[in-house]
Amino acid sequence: MDYTLSQKRIFKSQVLTIEKDKLKISIKDLNSSQTFYMLFEEIDITKIRNEKKFEIIFLSISLFFGLFFFINLFNPSNYEGDSTTLIPVLIFLLSGFLCSSFITFLYYRNNIIIPSTSGVIVLYKNIPDEKTVDNFLTILKESINHFLKEKYAKVDIDLPKEQQFNAYNYLRERDIISEDEYQNLKKKLKSGKEDFKSIGF
Repeated sequence: MDYTLSQKRIFKSQVLTIEKDKLKISIKDLNSSQTFYMLFEEIDITKIRNEKKFEIIFLSISLFFGLFFFINLFNPSNYEGDSTTLIPVLIFLLSGFLCSSFITFLYYRNNIIIPSTSGVIVLYKNIPDEKTVDNFLTILKESINHFLKEKYAKVDIDLPKEQQFNAYNYLRERDIISEDEYQNLKKKLKSGKEDFKSIGF
């Protein structure tokens, strides 16, 4: 059964669907629409990382307007004599601060980065909410581990032993099989005892 995560940020939307042996990614924005697939073998869920990032230009503009707005607002000398010119200045500074703050908020990035051999998968951490995204990541990890274990954690006497040893090492390094499972597979392979057929690694 497929599992889907839908996300939308400003003018960009993406739908990620976990299928039997791959991840389907559909991305749309104002200019284009594309769909591509990443095989489970390509995705390294063990090297997932968080990325928090502001657009520095908008953040700097926001701080600039905000600083001058509060300096003028709390400066007593601005209110001595004719203060009619102060009101438009304060309105301009406040408007600039609010607009740039809003743009800074829109372009704030709180992403989850999942590396793969063909690029990276970017998830929005809080869209639609953090719990939904965490649940999707859990299901993705379980799906990948289950698929790789079913495909490679087997003994096939018709395949080269070195090739299968490399597969077992790969599974152990990614914590897909335990140390006991790893040692058991090695013993069976060395003894030439076949469990069942499988595709090579």
